[in-house]
Amino acid sequence: MYSIRKEDFSTPEMRQKLVDLQNRVYKGKHVFSSSTFQHWYLDNPNGRVVSFNAFFEDIIVAHYALIPVQMKIDGNVVDGLLSMATVTDPNHQGKGLFKKLARHTYEYATTIGYKFVIGVANANSYPGFIKYFNFI
Repeated sequence: MYSIRKEDFSTPEMRQKLVDLQNRVYKGKHVFSSSTFQHWYLDNPNGRVVSFNAFFEDIIVAHYALIPVQMKIDGNVVDGLLSMATVTDPNHQGKGLFKKLARHTYEYATTIGYKFVIGVANANSYPGFIKYFNFI
């Protein structure tokens, strides 16, 4: 059974769990570190990460994160989010985790005042963004 939880990755232990997931998935093609996530997720001058994660036996097996950005729209500065990371452990793919995490993340982001999400998806994520979340 999976538990879905919001995380801000403010503790080194939680960042390490995320690093472990990323390194399991990317298998050395990209090397991730706690300091990289500290920079993106906690030290962003526009605010902290908005993220939901799937846990299986206290191990992060899927992660979706949006980082705050601002955009000027019709002369007004508007708070929005950039889709930053979508990753699922291969042993847990095909279980609808991305869809669940994204829905939780978008619903929560709306309740705290964010007005838009920018998504730049890779080939793996693109179909889900189009099919389930109406990105154009």
